[in-house]
Amino acid sequence: MGSSHYIWNAELAKFITRYAKEKNPDVLTVLGGPNITPTSESMTPLLKAARCDYYISWGAEHPFSKLLAAFMKPGAVIADLHEDAEVHSVWYLDAARGGRAAEKPQLHSINDLNDIPSPFTNGMMDEFFDQDLMPMIETNRGCPFPCTFCDWGSANMRKVTWYTADRVKTDVDYCREHSRDERLMICDANFGILRDRDLEIAKYLRELRGKYGFPGKVIMTWSQAKSETILEIGDVLKEMTMMTTSSQSMNPEVLKNIKRRNISNEDWRRIVAFSKENNVDTYGELMLSLPGETQSSFLDAVRYLFEVDVDFININPLILLEGADLNTQEQRRKYGFVTRYRLMENCYGVYNGEPVIESQEMVIETNTLKLDEFILCRTVAWLLQLSWNLRRHDTLLRLLHELGVNPLDFLLRVIRDAGHAAPVVAGLFRDFDRDSREEYFLTRDDLVAHYVQPREMDNLRNGGFRKLNTHYSSRVSLECGGEMIAHYRDVAKSLFREMPAPPADWEAMVDDCVNLMTNRFLSSEDLWRLAEGGDLTKVVDSRFTISGYHGRDGLALRPQDFQRNETRYTFYVDEEQRGALLEHLKRFDGLSREYQLRKLQEPYHGIHKRHLLYRVATQDATAAATAAE
Repeated sequence: MGSSHYIWNAELAKFITRYAKEKNPDVLTVLGGPNITPTSESMTPLLKAARCDYYISWGAEHPFSKLLAAFMKPGAVIADLHEDAEVHSVWYLDAARGGRAAEKPQLHSINDLNDIPSPFTNGMMDEFFDQDLMPMIETNRGCPFPCTFCDWGSANMRKVTWYTADRVKTDVDYCREHSRDERLMICDANFGILRDRDLEIAKYLRELRGKYGFPGKVIMTWSQAKSETILEIGDVLKEMTMMTTSSQSMNPEVLKNIKRRNISNEDWRRIVAFSKENNVDTYGELMLSLPGETQSSFLDAVRYLFEVDVDFININPLILLEGADLNTQEQRRKYGFVTRYRLMENCYGVYNGEPVIESQEMVIETNTLKLDEFILCRTVAWLLQLSWNLRRHDTLLRLLHELGVNPLDFLLRVIRDAGHAAPVVAGLFRDFDRDSREEYFLTRDDLVAHYVQPREMDNLRNGGFRKLNTHYSSRVSLECGGEMIAHYRDVAKSLFREMPAPPADWEAMVDDCVNLMTNRFLSSEDLWRLAEGGDLTKVVDSRFTISGYHGRDGLALRPQDFQRNETRYTFYVDEEQRGALLEHLKRFDGLSREYQLRKLQEPYHGIHKRHLLYRVATQDATAAATAAE
C-alpha cells in the first residue's frame, strides 16, 4: 500500500497506512514525498505513527520499483527488505538501533525521465479525468536554486532532469482528448529553464489552443531568470498564461537570509515592457513574514510592483515546510519566529468514522514584524486581490497612479478610513480583521481538538472554512459591491482634494471611473442570470470618451485620456466567455453560491480573470441616439 505524503495529505496518508496495517498486518506500507525532515529524530515518530514500513523521499520511481521487486521475492520479510542489495533511498525502523529510524542511501537516480512510463497514456489517470479534475503534468524535475523556505531547495533536488519535448506533447495530447477542464497545470519548479525545449512545448500548446481550444489556461511557475527565450515563450502563450516573477522580497538583507537572488530593476522593467507590448499578463509574487522583513520594507516592495506596472500582485504567507532549511530550531530562534497553525482549505474529512485534518504552520510574527503589522499586510493582500488582480477597482487606482498616488497608498487609506464607510463595508473590514486573528491555533493539537467536534465537522462539510482573501472577495460580490465602490470613490475624492494641482475635471473623472467599475465586473446576480440563460448585454452612458478603454486587462487611465464627449458603452458577454463561465458554474453545481464565487475568484488557479469582466464596445452617444431615431 503506497501513498504520496505532502503537506495537503500528510495526515490522510498516515491514516491510510495505519488502516491498511489494522486490516492486514502483512501488507507492505510505503509513503513517499518531500514532506519530511530527513533526520532520525524526525523520521522515527512519523514511521511509528503511520505504521509505515518504508519511506521514500525524492525521485521515488526507481527505489519504489526495487522495493516492490524485493517484496515479491519468495520468502521476503517486510522488516528485512532494506537488506536487499538493490533496495535504496528508504527510511525504516531499525530493530538493531532500538527501533529508531535509519536510512539506506541512494544508489541510483533517473537521469532520463523518459524512462518513467507515462501515467496518462497507460490509462492510470482516466478515473480522475472522469471526475472533471484539472490535469497536471511534469516536464522537468529539480531546481538549481537554494531558497531556504522551500523544500525544492534541498541538495537532493538541485539537479535538473527532464522529459523530451515529444514525450511531453504525447501527454498533453492525452490530456486534451480526455480532459473536461480547460486548464492545464505544468508542475515544474522553473518552466523555461530548458529554453529551446520549453519554447518547442509552448509553441505546441499554442497550436493545440488554435485547433482545439485546449488548453485555455496554462498555470505554471516560470524560471527566476528571464532569458530572451523565456520572453519568447511568453509571447507565444500570450493570454493563455501569466509571466510570473516571484521576487518574494525586495529587501537585500531578507534575500540574503533566504539565500535568494532576484532579477535586477532593469530586468523587471524589461520584462514588464515586453509583456505589455505583446499582450502578456505579468504576475509578481511576494512572501509575508520572511526573516528580516519589516512592515515598511514589505509595503515598499508592493509599491515597487505597482511602479513597474505589474498586472497581478500575489502575497503568500510564510509556511514552515518540513525539510525546508528555514524550518529548524536554530532559524526559528535566530529570527524570532512566532508561529500558529491554520486549517488547510478542503483538506479534511471523515474516513471510516475518523476525522482526518490537515494543517499548516504559519509565521505570524518575527523579531522585525509584529502581529498588528502582519494583520495590516494581510488586509492589503486581500485588497490587492479584490481590487487589482480581479480588476474590480483598477480603473480608479490607475487614474490616481498617473497623478502621483501609488495604488498601495490609496489602499492603505481605504483601510484607514473603513470606519467612515457604509455600515456594511465597515463591518466587512472589522470581520476580516477578526478572522485574520482568530483562524489560528497555538498548536496542531488545539486545532484538531476544535475541528473534530461534530458541529465543526458539519460546518466544514458545508464549506465553513475559507481562504480569507477569496471568501471576502465573494462577500463583496454578494453583500456590498456598490457600497465598496462608494467607499473607494469617497477616499479618492478626499485624496484629490489634498492634491496641490489636481486636473480640472477630477471630480467628473472619478464619477466616470465609478460608473465603469460598477458595470464592468460581472456581479453575482449577473452570473446567476447567465446560468439561467439570460442576456446580460447592457448600455451605459458616460460623460467622457476614455481613449483606449476597451474592457481588457492592462488598461491605462491618464487624465489626458478623458475627453469631454458623451459616450455610450455597450457591455456584453461573448461566446467564449459565456462557455467558460457556465462550465465553471456547472463544475460546482449544488454547492453554495458563496462557494461558487470563491472558486471563481481564486487568484491563480481559478478561471481566467478576463472572463470576470464584461467585454466593452463604445459608440458616440449622440450618434447612437440619432441612429436609434
